[in-house]
Amino acid sequence: MARVTLSSRLPAIAAELRPRVGKAVKEGAEVVADDAQRNVEIGPPPVHIFDHIKVRRDGPAAYRVDVDAKDPKGVPYAFAVEFGRKGAPPHPFLLPALEENQDNVVYLVTAALRGL
Repeated sequence: MARVTLSSRLPAIAAELRPRVGKAVKEGAEVVADDAQRNVEIGPPPVHIFDHIKVRRDGPAAYRVDVDAKDPKGVPYAFAVEFGRKGAPPHPFLLPALEENQDNVVYLVTAALRGL
């Protein structure tokens, strides 16, 4: 009678999962940030939103695109540019970048999971 030994690959898969997905999510966030920078209008000095679009790590396999632009008085204004304000029309730059790259981010994560 032949013997067959089965072993689980789950420990190896679990060890690779977070780094692979984390790398893919970071790459996706960087693509969104790059497109947001391309979309944003460069306004008058002293503060340009372009220079304040950054990818930040929130935790393991978790990244976000931050826009921390503030005027000289310290008031954040990227929201007002994105959505408009009284007397000024909206100039969306971040939401279009997110929408345009949704499938790209899904693809990057899916590709990272292949071969596990």
